[in-house]
Amino acid sequence: MRKYGIVLLGVVSIMLLFGCGAKEEPTIDFEKLGIDTTDGPTAVFMAEKKDEECIEYDNDQPADNSYSAVIDRVLNEYEYKPVPWNNTIEFKEDADILVDMAEDPTGRYRAYGIISKEKGANGIILNDTINGTDRNINCIFEEWFYTATSTDEPYFSWEENTLYFTYPVPTSGESDHEIKKVKIDCGYDTGHMEFVDE
Repeated sequence: MRKYGIVLLGVVSIMLLFGCGAKEEPTIDFEKLGIDTTDGPTAVFMAEKKDEECIEYDNDQPADNSYSAVIDRVLNEYEYKPVPWNNTIEFKEDADILVDMAEDPTGRYRAYGIISKEKGANGIILNDTINGTDRNINCIFEEWFYTATSTDEPYFSWEENTLYFTYPVPTSGESDHEIKKVKIDCGYDTGHMEFVDE
C-alpha cells in the first residue's frame, strides 16, 4: 500500500510540475455560426459587462487578446462611469482613462473612449443600453484623438434611419487630427453594434 502511495504522489507531483496536458486555444467555427468571414467587420468585439472579456472578430489582423484585457481593465477600473469629454482634469501620462464620447438623442446608444498606458487613445466602446442595461458592450480597436474641447467632441447623429458616429482621429498631415464620420450598424435585440465601411 505504501508503494502505491509513493507512486501516486510521484505522478501527482509530475502533473503539477508539468501540467496535465497542453491547453489548446479555443477556436470559433464562423461557418457553423453562419458568419461570412470573407469581408467581415474590422475589429469588432463583444462582451457582457464584467462577466466576459471583449472578444475580437477581425479578419484583417490577428486577435489582440492582451489588449482586450486592457480594455476590460479600464472599464472595470472606472466601473463604466466615464469622465466627461470636455473637462479640465489633468491626467498622469501613464493613466488609464475611460472617456465619455457621445450619447445619441434617444439615449439608447453611447460611446466611450479608452485611453491606456499601453496604447494611448485606442479603443472605442459602443454601448447599446437596450432595455435600460449596460450589458451590451461592443469594442472597436481603432485609434482616436482626445482633445478635451467641445469643438471636437464626438457625437451621434441620425440620418433617416441610419446612425452615424463622428469623432476625431489622429493624422500625419499638417493638423494633428481630423474628423471622421462612420456608419453604425445597430438596432438589434442582441445589442450588437459595429462600424460599417461605406
